[in-house]
Amino acid sequence: MTGAVTLASTSPDIRDRIGDAQAGVRTIPVIFGEERTRKIMTGVNLTFGSAILPFSLAYLTPLFTLLVGATVAYAQACIHLLSIPEMRNFVCDILADGQYIFFAGGVMLLSAFGVATGFRPGRKDSLRDNTFHNCINML
Repeated sequence: MTGAVTLASTSPDIRDRIGDAQAGVRTIPVIFGEERTRKIMTGVNLTFGSAILPFSLAYLTPLFTLLVGATVAYAQACIHLLSIPEMRNFVCDILADGQYIFFAGGVMLLSAFGVATGFRPGRKDSLRDNTFHNCINML
């Protein structure tokens, strides 16, 4: 999620870098440039993603782990698209701002699966052992 927040807050700064520099606004892209800013964003995304994925594998259901992995991949795809000038408005206006709709929908869907399968936080037998199997059987 940290990568997604960094993406949402920094991607418009990349798009608006020239105007920000002319106005004297010192944003990360103005200070470091576009390419280094994308590298910083990639570093933040991959660092936090690689730190949270082992935790989610150990303590969350496979579906929640899939959502965490999808979040990291989504943020990285958006960072890559920022390197294409024609895609910047799309990334800033649709993907970076609309990502919360995507994440909220994923969380609601996974929560519905958890409720339907008897997921109970803190109970070992409901965490990883039965939830994925029960979700597949529901389908």
